[in-house]
Amino acid sequence: MNYETYNIIGFLGATFSTIAYFPQLYTVIERKSAKDLSYIALINTTIATGLWFSYGIAINSLQLIICDGIIIIFNLLLIFFKWYYMKYNYVEKQIQTISFIE
Repeated sequence: MNYETYNIIGFLGATFSTIAYFPQLYTVIERKSAKDLSYIALINTTIATGLWFSYGIAINSLQLIICDGIIIIFNLLLIFFKWYYMKYNYVEKQIQTISFIE
């Protein structure tokens, strides 16, 4: 195979890897809950992807840079939404409890 074929395979792999995060992010936003997600897994994936991103920069691989840059953003969004919805749902439950008592 020639260099162009490898590039196409790399871009396809990067595209499918990135697309794999859309359903998770969509579901979290749609349900306003990320309770089923693990902080450890999200942070581990973010660190691993950050290392792949750094490697992509080191070897000047556009596929790795683009794919991992987007995945890092998605992971950070998932971490944020997990924190935000956990806090938001806690406040909502407190308000419901107070309303029920009164």
